Amino acid sequence: MKHRTLRKVDKVLGAILVTIFRYLSLLLGTILRREHDITKIKKSITVIKMLGGGSVFIALPSLLAIRKKYPDIRMIFVGQKSSIYYAELTGIFDEHIEIRIDSVMGLIISSIRALIHIFRTDLTIDLEIHSKMTSLFSLFSCAKNRLGFYVDALYWQRGILTHALFINDIGPIYIYYQQVAGLLKAPIGKPKDVYEYLVKHNKFKLQQPKNNVHSISLGAFCSELGPEREFTAMQWSKIIEAHNYTGLKKIVILGGKADIEKAAVLIEELQN
Repeated sequence: MKHRTLRKVDKVLGAILVTIFRYLSLLLGTILRREHDITKIKKSITVIKMLGGGSVFIALPSLLAIRKKYPDIRMIFVGQKSSIYYAELTGIFDEHIEIRIDSVMGLIISSIRALIHIFRTDLTIDLEIHSKMTSLFSLFSCAKNRLGFYVDALYWQRGILTHALFINDIGPIYIYYQQVAGLLKAPIGKPKDVYEYLVKHNKFKLQQPKNNVHSISLGAFCSELGPEREFTAMQWSKIIEAHNYTGLKKIVILGGKADIEKAAVLIEELQN
């Protein structure tokens, strides 16, 4: 299934299901009167990020702070395969559960399996800001606390999430992710500490930058969810030219299958 198809399903089917289950959730909440102290974690925390992995790294300082505060609980990541690749690099999570999006049946079956696995987790943290289906996924997990974000004053997450944090789309996302650690009273470390942790976990070999650069790698593309964030081929050409790499012999362009056409355009521009 293409990402655009998923977004349409999320928008239409998600809206219907949210309308149905919101009031049921509010009713059960009134009846059960569960305690919602978000800092009381006994078993596990589940983080959800279906599409794109960049947000996982942006949230890393907050996730690392939570990991340090709760060293003995299990931290579980739920997302599609491409998101899991990023989550694995953080070294934060004990488990990674894949949601398949290659087919409708695969999506349904893998979602049910994931829900069974995380059933009654103590806390879900939904990093998908606009997705109704991931919020419903949190609800169906029967987590005691369900944390996510909203962008409108009349937010549809009411009754679905137990803790909703306001987010401004034009603001830097890391500021809002820091609120998550704040709610859990987990102090965020200095950027240098996060950097050193990431280097150590992934066993990166650091080298001092050379004056004469012979090769560079470009991560020029992002997911189809936000193509407006990409530089054009001409802009990349001007950026490289501005650095005046006199000894540059090789440029490696990073990307996936979906980026082949855009990479060809970029290569052509760089060769001119």
